[in-house]
Amino acid sequence: MSVIKKLVTLLRGSVREIGDSVIDANGARIYEQEIVDAKHHIEQARGELTAVMAKEMQSAREIERLKGEAARYEALAIEALDKSKESLAEDVAVKVAEVEAQLDEQTKAHASYAVQVQRLRDLIKAAEARI
Repeated sequence: MSVIKKLVTLLRGSVREIGDSVIDANGARIYEQEIVDAKHHIEQARGELTAVMAKEMQSAREIERLKGEAARYEALAIEALDKSKESLAEDVAVKVAEVEAQLDEQTKAHASYAVQVQRLRDLIKAAEARI
């Protein structure tokens, strides 16, 4: 029984040595492929960065549009109050509140996109430095 255990151990050792020698002999190929894979992942991250930056810019434009819309409705509400049309002013004030709620949502989304953009940029720089 002891002899069989020793033979099995010998075989396992031989298999390990063969595996190590294959890896050692092809080490350069392995590293080259890892570099190629890493570059591919960086390109994917750049694509994602571009998409997030586009969303950030879109949210910035939406914020500006909503600010203008809120200002316009506020002016209409003031005009309605000046003309003693309280019910119209109330309706417009409700619309102002809705626009401001949308503006708040867009502002939060914009901040989130900005954080994601910075994080992706940092990750890409770190990955490029490692390559």
